[in-house]
Amino acid sequence: MTKSEIGYRWTVRIVAILGVIVAAGAAFATGPMLIHGHPAYLILLAAAFVISVTVGVRSWRLPASRKSASWGRRVVQGMLIGASVLMIAVIAWLVPSTAEAPALAAMTSDRTVTVTENSTEIVLKPTGPESPVGVFFQPGARFDARAYSAILRPLAEAGHLVVITKQPFGIAFLSTGAFAAARAEHHPVTRWVVGGHSLGGLVVTPLVGWWRPRTLKRMPCPIVIQSSGCYFLPPIQQRISVT
Repeated sequence: MTKSEIGYRWTVRIVAILGVIVAAGAAFATGPMLIHGHPAYLILLAAAFVISVTVGVRSWRLPASRKSASWGRRVVQGMLIGASVLMIAVIAWLVPSTAEAPALAAMTSDRTVTVTENSTEIVLKPTGPESPVGVFFQPGARFDARAYSAILRPLAEAGHLVVITKQPFGIAFLSTGAFAAARAEHHPVTRWVVGGHSLGGLVVTPLVGWWRPRTLKRMPCPIVIQSSGCYFLPPIQQRISVT
């Protein structure tokens, strides 16, 4: 076995061990949100863990090669290692901020609000008379959707249906169709208040034509948006009302 082959195998083993550690650590840091969040991150962690274990074990069992790897094969090997390191870094970066009390307490149903949760959304539904105006909310990047329940629950207590979307990997750009899905699912609601936190606010902003109230006349249903400064967009704090 050549020195380059030995170096490659030890690099693979180190990356594989790092993948196992990061995947397991990310799962521990994410905690209950692995169950309560969108399943995409759980699937990614499971896949990364299984692949890392498989590659690591295989690197120890492969027989020594007597032939030196070709230049093309070395390039491919280097690209695979680089892609693996990049994916491990992404997995670590995607670890979300989990919800704490009192947000978790607001996830409990009572005589005024019924709380339902599935893999893609949280719905706060008033038990009494329901207003035709609903609320749709996009969380900020890598935030637990449950973290907003305490802030938005008073709206449900006031008679408004509230939908908080769960984004794949906690990235709002991967959940741009969530509002259309919520609108189609909750037919009793005829008017919507659309809002978001941070990156979530950026994603819902185009729904009102980049802050131009006149574009609301062309929307299929009236919308109200409350947004604050989002990364590369000019900071704003405004409300567009529809009558």
